[in-house]
Amino acid sequence: MGRDEPRFVNRVKLGLFGAVCWFVATLSAGILGNRADESWFGKTIGPWLLPVSTVVVVAAGIGWLVLAVLQRSPLRPGEREERMPLPSTPPVWRRPTDLFCGRGDEVEKASDLVVRTGAVVLAGVRDIGTSAVAEQVTQGLIDRRGSAQDRTHRFDLRSRSTSEPYDAAATAGRIVVAFGVDEPSDGTGEVLARAAAGLLAKLPEKGTTLFLDNVSTPEQVAWLLQEWPADGPHRLVVAGETAVGDADPDRTVHVHELATRHLREIWDTELAVPEPAARQRIKDLFHRLRGTVTDDPVNELLLACVGRPGAVKVLARQIRRLSGAETAEKLVEGVIEELRAGGRVTGPLEHVWTVTLANLQEGLTEEAAWLLHALAELPVTGLTRGAVAAILDAGTAKPVTGEVIAPLEELRLRKLVRDPGGRYRLPQEIRGPIVRTSSPERRRAVTVVAVPALVRYFAGFVVEWATRLEVDAEAARAWFRDSEPSLLPLFTEDHFHDHELLRSTFADLCAIADGLDVWYTREQQSRGLLEVNDGLHRLARRVERDDVAALAACRIAAAHRLAMRFGEAGPWLDIAASTAKTTEDRIRAELNAREQVERALLTTANKTVEPEAVAAATAELTKLRAAGSALPGHAARLVTLGGLVILDDHVDDALDCLREAEKVARDARDAGSEAHSVELQGIAHAKRGHLADAVRCWQRARTMFARVGEDIGESRCLQHLGSTAVEDARMAGLQRDGRPVALSSRDAAAVALHLLERAKELRTGQPDTTLVDHYLAKARRLLTD
Repeated sequence: MGRDEPRFVNRVKLGLFGAVCWFVATLSAGILGNRADESWFGKTIGPWLLPVSTVVVVAAGIGWLVLAVLQRSPLRPGEREERMPLPSTPPVWRRPTDLFCGRGDEVEKASDLVVRTGAVVLAGVRDIGTSAVAEQVTQGLIDRRGSAQDRTHRFDLRSRSTSEPYDAAATAGRIVVAFGVDEPSDGTGEVLARAAAGLLAKLPEKGTTLFLDNVSTPEQVAWLLQEWPADGPHRLVVAGETAVGDADPDRTVHVHELATRHLREIWDTELAVPEPAARQRIKDLFHRLRGTVTDDPVNELLLACVGRPGAVKVLARQIRRLSGAETAEKLVEGVIEELRAGGRVTGPLEHVWTVTLANLQEGLTEEAAWLLHALAELPVTGLTRGAVAAILDAGTAKPVTGEVIAPLEELRLRKLVRDPGGRYRLPQEIRGPIVRTSSPERRRAVTVVAVPALVRYFAGFVVEWATRLEVDAEAARAWFRDSEPSLLPLFTEDHFHDHELLRSTFADLCAIADGLDVWYTREQQSRGLLEVNDGLHRLARRVERDDVAALAACRIAAAHRLAMRFGEAGPWLDIAASTAKTTEDRIRAELNAREQVERALLTTANKTVEPEAVAAATAELTKLRAAGSALPGHAARLVTLGGLVILDDHVDDALDCLREAEKVARDARDAGSEAHSVELQGIAHAKRGHLADAVRCWQRARTMFARVGEDIGESRCLQHLGSTAVEDARMAGLQRDGRPVALSSRDAAAVALHLLERAKELRTGQPDTTLVDHYLAKARRLLTD
C-alpha cells in the first residue's frame, strides 16, 4: 500500500550514500598515491587507508542492496493497477451476449424514437430488464441504423456508494472527462449546461452513440437530455428506474413485466443442459415437487417472479447446479415460500437470492464466507483487487499472495461478486439478504475489521498520489478522478454509528481528507471539497477533535468561495475561529493563519467588497508575514497578500511581496504558489501600464502551471494573454512574433481567439466564465467585421 514517503525517494538517499562513500574512497586513494612516500600520513595511515576504504565501499554497496530488497515489500494482488492508473477514455462497446427473450415491441418503439428524436429513455421498475432492452436497441443501431461500434460507448452509472446514487455533477463528471471536457465543479444548471455543450462539441462529427446504463434518478441525466439535439448526428440511449422517465417524458419508453410465456422460454433455455442424466434429474426434481408444494411448481415460480427475467435466470441456474443434491427440493420449496411471504425486500430478485444464499454459503470456504460478509458491510463497492486483498489480510489468518485472490475468485465463480471494468461489486440484491439475515454481533465483528482496513488502504494511496501531483501530474490526476467515487462515501456519517469504529479510522480519514484537499483546491472542485469536509466536520465533532473540526470549517468556507456563494463562506470562517480557541497554542496559531488567509481570499474573490475590508485583510496578513516560515503555508500567504496589495493600488509594494513569494515558493518546491506569484506579478505590471512585462510574466506563469498540471491557473494566464491581445495589437504582436509590433485588427483577434478558446475549454466546469466569454465575443466580432 502507499506510504508517507515514496519508496523511490529512499532509494535515491541510499544511492547518494553509496556515491559519497565511493568519492571518499577515491579521494583517499589519490592522497595516498601522491604522498605515500613523503608524509607521515602516507607512511603511518596509508597502508591501512586503501583496504579500509575498499571495505567501506563494498559494505555500502551491500547495505544498499539489502535495504532495497527489504524495502521492496511485495505488492498485493491488484495493487499494481493502483500505482499505474489508466487515463479516462470512453469505454469500448461490446456486443451483448446474455439470453434475451420477448420485448420486441419495446425494442422497436425505442429504436424508432431514438432515430427520430436523437434520444430515448428506457424506464422501468428495478430488475425489470431495462438494461437488456437498451442493449438490444444500441446493438440494433449498429447493425441496422448506421451507427459504428467504435463510436458507441456504454457508461455504467451505478454509484460506488452503497447508500446513495451519484448526483448530477458526479454523473456528468463520469461522462464528460472521458471526452476531454472539464469536470463540472458543482451541480448548478449553468455549469451542467456548459458541460453538456462541451461534450457535444467534443463528439466526432460522424454519429456517436452514448448508452447511459443503470441510472437511478432523473437529475442524473436531465442536464444532458435538455441539451441533446433531436436533429443532430449523435444518439443517446438511457436505461434506468421508473422515475428516470421524468427527465424527458416525450422521449421515454416504459418497460413493463415480461410475459409469462417469455419467462418460460428463459426457464427452458437455462435448464436445457446437454447431459441426459442432468436433464433427467431436473425432471425428477419437479416430479417430486408436483403434489407436495403445488400442482405446477414451475408456473408458480414464474408467476411469483413478477415478470423479472433476472430472477428467473438466477433461480434456474441454482436449480441446475443443485439438481442432483438433496438440497434442491428444499431450495425450490423455500423460494416458493419466500416469494409467497413477501417481507422487507425490494423485489423478486432479492427473494430468490435470500433463499439461494442460504444454500450457497454452506459450500463456501471460511475465507470466502468472511469476505462476502465484509463486502456487504462496507460503505463502498466496486473495489479493486488490491483493496479486496487488504481487507482479506486484515480479517483472515491466511496471507494473500500471488495474483489470484482465491476467496474472491470463489465468490466470482458463484456469481456472488461481479467484476465490470475490473472492479468487484457486490450487487444490491445480494447485499440486502446478507445484511438482513446476519446477527448484529456478526455484523459488528466483521465491520470493525473490514472498514478500518479499507480506509487504511485508501489513505496510503491518497497520501502517495497527493505528493505526486506536482511531479507526475497527469498520472496523479487520473488516479484521483478514478478513485474519488470510492473515497467520498467514506465521509458519510451514517456509516460510523459505532464509536469504536470511528475512532479506529479517524486518523486515516483525516489523511484522505488532506490529500483530497490538495486535489480539489488545484482543480477548484467545490462540490467534492464541500462534501468531504462537511462529513469530516461532523465526524470530528463526534470524536471531540476541535483542531480537525476548525480546519474542516475553513475548507467548507473555501468550497463556498469557489462556488461563489460568498454569503455562506463567512459564517463558516466564524465557526472555524470559534472552534480553534479550544486547541493548543501551536495548532491554534496555524488554524488562525489558515482562517485569515481564507478571509483574504474571500475578500479578493468578492467583487463587491468594500475598500475597508481589503485594508483589514491586508493588515492581518501583514502581521502573519512577520512569522515567516514558522507557520506552514508561508508562500501561499505571501501570494494572497500580494493580491490584496494590488487591490489596494500599492503596486510597488505588491511586486516586492510577490517577488519574495516567488523565492520562498521556489525554495519550498511549491510550484503552484511560485506560478501564482509570477501570474500576479503580471497583473501588477499591467496596473503600472507595463504590458510587455505583464505578457512575459503571464507566458512564464502559463508554462509553469502547465508543467504541474494546474489547468485553472493555466486558464487564467491564457485569459490574461488573450484579453491583452484583443485590447492592444502591439501585445498581440509580442505574443505571436516575439516583438511588440502592432498587428492588424483581424490578426490580433486571431491570436486572441486561439488563446481565449483554450482558456474557456480548460475552465468549462467552473461557475464563472463571464470575463472569458466577454473577450471571446469581442475577438469573434473583430474577426467577422
